[in-house]
Amino acid sequence: MKKEFIGFYNPTQEETDSSWNEGVFCFDANSILNLYRYSESTRNDFVNALRSIKNRLFIPYQAAFEFHRNRLGVINGTKSAYKELEESYKKCFQENIEKQLDRFKKHPALKLNSLEKLNNEFLSKISKELEKQQKTHPDFESDDSLLYAITDLFQNCIGKDFQKPELKKIYDEGKERYAEKIPPGYMDMGR
Repeated sequence: MKKEFIGFYNPTQEETDSSWNEGVFCFDANSILNLYRYSESTRNDFVNALRSIKNRLFIPYQAAFEFHRNRLGVINGTKSAYKELEESYKKCFQENIEKQLDRFKKHPALKLNSLEKLNNEFLSKISKELEKQQKTHPDFESDDSLLYAITDLFQNCIGKDFQKPELKKIYDEGKERYAEKIPPGYMDMGR
């Protein structure tokens, strides 16, 4: 019975150990793209962990394709975060703090110029700090050593591309499964 309904049983320690020691590790595009989103130390640890199981890595063709198609977008997204964050700070101060200061223009004792000066100094410090941090951000656009590490790791570990007749069969099967709400994936339809 366990063989037919394996998903309902917790694995034994022996089965867990066997999976870790002998299993194949299959990745989707985002798990590899996340390497561009990690800190340098996390990225290095992850790549080194992958190197230690290199002979047991696998990536489906579609996942490898999506990785390549989305790589530059992820790189640009992490790179643009500095400017976006700076703009968010400025917008927050403009929409919230400046409006509040305007409310108290006629206050007899509040020195709004001092507060505005502190506000501008703070925003200047934020801008300088973000600029400093951006200078240490990896420049994957001109020197993407990570791409070459990933390429090396998944050399000869990529699934085959499906031909149109095979894809049609898969799509048709998927439509039937979705219509009948058969896992996996049918709940993704509403997303």
